[in-house]
Amino acid sequence: MICHPERLAKDLCDPSTSVSGRQLVLSDSSAPPQNDNLNMDCLFCKIVNKELSADVVFENENVLAFRDIYPKAPIHILIIPKQHIESINSENSENIAKDLILTAKNIIKRDSIKGCKLVFNVGKEGGQTVDHLHMHLLSGNE
Repeated sequence: MICHPERLAKDLCDPSTSVSGRQLVLSDSSAPPQNDNLNMDCLFCKIVNKELSADVVFENENVLAFRDIYPKAPIHILIIPKQHIESINSENSENIAKDLILTAKNIIKRDSIKGCKLVFNVGKEGGQTVDHLHMHLLSGNE
C-alpha cells in the first residue's frame, strides 16, 4: 500500500463497493475505541481510532480488516491488529499474526473466496510502507 495523505480524506473508502456484493458494517459505535496501545502518528492507528474512515469488512476486539485504497487485485483487504505493532519482526508478534491469519480464514469462508494470497511485507526492504503490522488478503475473484 502506498500512502498519499493528501488523498486520504476523499479516497480512503468507496461505500459503493463491497466483498461479494455485500456492504458490511460491524460496529455502529461513533465513539473512538479506548486503546492505549496506539501510535497516533501511524495511519493504521488513526483508522483503528476512527480518526480516518475505512471500508471495514471485519472488526472484533483485537483485529480490523478493511479494503486497501490502492488495490492490487479485485479483492484486496488489509488485516491489522488494533494494537500498534511495527512488524512481524517485533517481539511477541506470533500470537497477533495467528489472529490475523484466523481473521483471513473467516473472511475467506464467509465471502466464499475460492483462492487467495496472504502476504506480510516485512520492513522497508521487504516492501512494508506502513510501520504497523498488517497482512494483505488478495484474490482475483469477486
